[in-house]
Amino acid sequence: HEIAHQWFGDGATEADWPHLWLSEGFATYLTEVYLERRYGTPRLRENMAQAREQVVGFLRQTPLPLVDTVTANVSEMLTANPYQRGAWVLHMLRQRVGDGAFFDGLRRYYAAHGYQPDGTAGPNATTDDFRRAMEASSGQNLRTFFDQWTRRSDVPRLATTHRYDARRRQLVVTVHQTQPGAPFAFPLAVDVGGSRRTLDVRQRRQTFRIPTRTRPATVVFDPDTALLFEAAP
Repeated sequence: HEIAHQWFGDGATEADWPHLWLSEGFATYLTEVYLERRYGTPRLRENMAQAREQVVGFLRQTPLPLVDTVTANVSEMLTANPYQRGAWVLHMLRQRVGDGAFFDGLRRYYAAHGYQPDGTAGPNATTDDFRRAMEASSGQNLRTFFDQWTRRSDVPRLATTHRYDARRRQLVVTVHQTQPGAPFAFPLAVDVGGSRRTLDVRQRRQTFRIPTRTRPATVVFDPDTALLFEAAP
C-alpha cells in the first residue's frame, strides 16, 4: 500500500480532499493487484468480497458520495469510503474497459500528473482528470460510469430471483433494485450451471430469459466478485 503511494498519492496527487480516493483507493486496489499476481485471482476475489462488506457497512451508517464534498474534518475522511470503495470503483472500471486499457489509463494519468522527466511534479488531479485519462485509453465515454459510482451516496441494493420454465427451456431471472434512489446501470454476471451470462441491468426491475436445455443445478449471481452492491434481505 505504501509503496503504491510513491506513484499515486506522492507522485500523482489529488487537487483537494474530496478526491482523496485518487490516492487511497489507488493504493488499496494496487495492493490487491499485487496479491492477485502473486497468489492468483481467487485471492483478489476473496479480498474484494471483504472490502465490499466494509463499504456496504459504512454506507448504511454514513451515506456519502465517493467524491466527498460534505465532510469538513479531514481526519473523518479516513474511512472505507476513499479506501475500499475507491478500490471497488477501480475494480469495476477494470472490468468495464479491460486490462489493457485499464493499465494504459493508469500510465496516462500518471504521465500527466505524476513526476515529470525533469523531476518536477505534474499538476494535481481531480476525478475528472482521471476519467479523461481512462476515456483516452479505452475510447469509451465513461461519464455515466464515473457519475454513478463516484457522485452518488449509495450503491445498488439487489434482490434477485430465478425460476426454471421447463416448457420453454429457459431460466427466468428477475433483478430488482430496491435502493431509494434512481436505478443504476451495470452488467451483472450470472453463472447458470457452469455457463456464464451477462445481464445488462438498467431498470428498477428487469426480467431476463436465459435459454438452458435442462434445469440448472446452480445459479450464482456475480460469481467473479465484479460488482459493488448490497444484497437486499
